[in-house]
Amino acid sequence: MHALSTRNDEPEKASRPFNKDRDGFVESSGIGAVVIESEEHAHKRGAKIYAEILGFDKSIDGYDLTEGDPENIADTITRALYDEKNKAVHKVDAVFIHATSTPKGDRVEIQALRKASIENLQHIPITAIKSNLGHLLGGAGAVNAIAAIQSLNAGKVPPILNLDDPDEEFSDLNLVRGKPLEKEIATALVLAYGFGGHNAVLLLGKYIG
Repeated sequence: MHALSTRNDEPEKASRPFNKDRDGFVESSGIGAVVIESEEHAHKRGAKIYAEILGFDKSIDGYDLTEGDPENIADTITRALYDEKNKAVHKVDAVFIHATSTPKGDRVEIQALRKASIENLQHIPITAIKSNLGHLLGGAGAVNAIAAIQSLNAGKVPPILNLDDPDEEFSDLNLVRGKPLEKEIATALVLAYGFGGHNAVLLLGKYIG
């Protein structure tokens, strides 16, 4: 499928989401797990609550062997952001994008974000942790969610590594680069995709007990 980077002489620089010369992802190994339970149940067992789920949606479109359909992804994001109780759209303070560092994949994700109902997208910090960790494949979504939870609690958004020369088509976006962004955020949008058009979107909120 030609999805892997061929930058074999510089493996530490091979994963470079949104960079002009990105050429594919770097496989890595790792896993993460998050315990999801009701607030009432967590309090009963005396658990520390790290974040709350404000919205979630998933879809599968079978659009392409490796990529999803931008229109369908956008609809999935929009549904996840909709607050049914208050009949309003949740505000997004940071985006933890899937961003595998493939030429087409990064572009499709941004197209979907632009089509979704996200206010002031150009000002929202966007990060891509696969530049730090590589692509964990089945573990990627959970670990991305954990990174978002950590950012909600620490007030720091990790930078995108190897973003030396951003692709011009992303120049209007607030891509976090160089060093961690120190900023208090109340919500984090987490995106995860799989081959064949599997799409998952999670909106996390900072927990205030």
